[in-house]
Amino acid sequence: MARDMEADSSYPIAVLTFIYILDCLGHSKEQTKILSRENHHKQAMLSTSAQTTELLKIGELKARSGISVKTIRYYEQLGLIEAEKRTEGGFRLFTPEAIARLAFIKRSQSLGLSLQEIGEILHVHDQGKLPCQEVRHKLQAKVKDIEQRIEELQLLKTQLKSLIDTPKDISTNPAKDIICPIIQQN
Repeated sequence: MARDMEADSSYPIAVLTFIYILDCLGHSKEQTKILSRENHHKQAMLSTSAQTTELLKIGELKARSGISVKTIRYYEQLGLIEAEKRTEGGFRLFTPEAIARLAFIKRSQSLGLSLQEIGEILHVHDQGKLPCQEVRHKLQAKVKDIEQRIEELQLLKTQLKSLIDTPKDISTNPAKDIICPIIQQN
């Protein structure tokens, strides 16, 4: 099904990707035809509206994304987002796609990815490639780090419990160089 439609250049790449995913998920050809027609229509509408959409000033981007102007400027400085252009007065102007990009950045941060890691993923995306392999690799590394951290925390928990269980009848007159025998005991 997707191969039949690849020859038709009227379908945007997003529609072809959508159709391919439907094929992979095992949708029947009839279901795929119906869904792809609906998605093609939506994409055409989005494409038309995107052409008439104005660029967003940084304040508008802040309002739509919920991210502060200072953070948007910082992300721009890091190369995570880019202003499409500037006004004669020097105001940054962003495409509406910057909203989705900012949402991706925030979601990635919530999953524990650093801004550097997010930048690497966005770099792959900006080259026209789907960065899912890169994302999967980074998330697997995060899981490994979390597992190691859990082990370290379990060990720390054991140590803390043993300190808490220190007998309460510790000497009330410790040596002058002892601040707290619970912490300073061997």
